[in-house]
Amino acid sequence: MRAAFADPTKAWSKSAITFANAREGWQIWEEKLNQLDAPAGQILIGMEATSRSGENLSHELEQRGYVLRLFHPGQTHHFHQQRG
Repeated sequence: MRAAFADPTKAWSKSAITFANAREGWQIWEEKLNQLDAPAGQILIGMEATSRSGENLSHELEQRGYVLRLFHPGQTHHFHQQRG
């Protein structure tokens, strides 16, 4: 799985990271989230709704208090096409 980070004001962003779609990979991602120095409830995470591959991760993140938004894969594909 891949993740990138940016603040709402677009004042900064962090390079995308790649991590395994397993608990060990999620721990790496959570370490990065913890570096944002904000409570979980103030962090909005957007995820592509790709069948079952993200279900466990989204459940884990919700259990930890993160705010999630799911995107249809067609939306993310269109977004990437527009950006070139």
